[in-house]
Amino acid sequence: MKNTVVAAAGGPLPGFVPDPASTEAFLSALPGLNPTDDLERMQRLLQTLETQKVDSATRVACMERFEAPLDAITRQVRKQHVGLALPLSEYELALTQLLAQVHAGVAAGFETALQPLIEDGREIPGMSRQRGLDALRGAIRSLAEALNCAWSSYQGPLPGLWNRLHRLHHFAWKHGLNQERDGSLNAAGRIYVRSVLLGLADPFALPYRGVDKVSDFLDKVSGGVTIGTEPPETDHQHLFVIDPAIDQPAIPLLRNNLLSRETLILDTTTVVKQVHKRTQQSVGATLVQKGVARFSEMERLAILRMLAGHWRHRPLRTKQRQETQRDLELTIGLSAVAWLLNGNKPVRDVQNISDFATAATMLRGTFGQQLTAGSEPARIRHWQVLDSGDHGLRLCYTGEERDTRVGELVAWRLQGSDYPWSVGIVRWARDVEQNRLEVGVFELGDNGAPATVKLVTEGESEPVTALHFPATCAEDGSASSAETLVAASGLYSPHAAMWLKLATEDHLIVATNLRVTTRSFDWFEVDREQAPDIVARQPRRADRTDPEDPWPVF
Repeated sequence: MKNTVVAAAGGPLPGFVPDPASTEAFLSALPGLNPTDDLERMQRLLQTLETQKVDSATRVACMERFEAPLDAITRQVRKQHVGLALPLSEYELALTQLLAQVHAGVAAGFETALQPLIEDGREIPGMSRQRGLDALRGAIRSLAEALNCAWSSYQGPLPGLWNRLHRLHHFAWKHGLNQERDGSLNAAGRIYVRSVLLGLADPFALPYRGVDKVSDFLDKVSGGVTIGTEPPETDHQHLFVIDPAIDQPAIPLLRNNLLSRETLILDTTTVVKQVHKRTQQSVGATLVQKGVARFSEMERLAILRMLAGHWRHRPLRTKQRQETQRDLELTIGLSAVAWLLNGNKPVRDVQNISDFATAATMLRGTFGQQLTAGSEPARIRHWQVLDSGDHGLRLCYTGEERDTRVGELVAWRLQGSDYPWSVGIVRWARDVEQNRLEVGVFELGDNGAPATVKLVTEGESEPVTALHFPATCAEDGSASSAETLVAASGLYSPHAAMWLKLATEDHLIVATNLRVTTRSFDWFEVDREQAPDIVARQPRRADRTDPEDPWPVF
């Protein structure tokens, strides 16, 4: 099936000579002042090349001329227009969609050149095996970039894109074109595996610029993934089925999967073991950093844990989500949530600035907001529930407000009710259409209480706004959930002793297990019984210095 370029405004370029020199001259002459204008001109050029009858070798050479200028525009768009807030503005939404279309159009040019070989097995005149490999890599790379464009802006990929990517890789795998002579994955194979792993990692749940960070990391570990036709006899937990007929990255290998000659088995066992090993090494060594370094390590560790969880089978949902149509009142941000839980008044007139908070805010840049203790009332907006499950909700918002992000803390209740405010975390977001945003929220509970907390240190430490969730007990009296705290991102470190103020009472606590860390807050378990011993010992923690560590920093 031929893949065509999306029609460009203005149609094909009149009088254009379809050769590599003319293509390079046209792309070099792009103004570079407006990415939309440059991309539209690229789209016209692609449509022109599509309508021209040229040999496959010439077409491949023309497509290769797009790589450098298109990469430059992609970096500019992601840096300046993507991910800072959701939903995207009308301009940003159109820009990211256009960027994905141009990447897919470049891929279509490579696919057209390879079509005789892929569909009929015919040799391509004037093209050596190496040129064929270059064209195959270019097509796979361009489709992967189109996927990244969609994920980076929390949008779904173009329809049929996964089918095209699987079809190309299946051809490469069948003829050994995805491997080096020693059996390791070549460039085309690594790019393909990276895209599938990223697709399995739930990219809509990644934080701001998380797609780029995970992609960089996958460049280092994707070689550990194996692809074949026969599943191992054991450890089906890490096996996935790749089917060119399915327009999605892969599906878990289960007993009732029907395997055919067209399906391949992706084994993530090795890469999951690598992630687990590195996570265990990092827990004690990397979280003792301070300032920006500690914040970077915390975010890296959180992403590693998430990736390891997605690259193995997750339990099937035991209860169906209940569709519903209810209107909610919702507010966003730790300070706003604490304000509401404190009876619509500030928790305490303190400044939420300290060594850890300052570093985290500097690193977040425009992503984070200054988490002051609540200098103004919380802003309430009206959202709608689409469905609900055991631990969360799927919500929808229609409007132009631009402060919702993956990893934000939110509080909600039924519109017009006096029910307690439920508190949760935005776990994924998807910009489904202009000014319409869908998010998935994981619920922490409706028993949160406003609090302030400060570190027990040798020097002075400023108190910061927090939320406290008490421990709960099962019917038999055993503990079913630990006491937890939500505080500004960067506060948590293992066994850190803290003073917790609830209402008018002060409590000495110690941080234990970290549950979630985002660019806005840390959610962690605390313990009161261990606190006195921890404070009495007060060990000094040495910062980690390991310049030889090859592990990528997210």
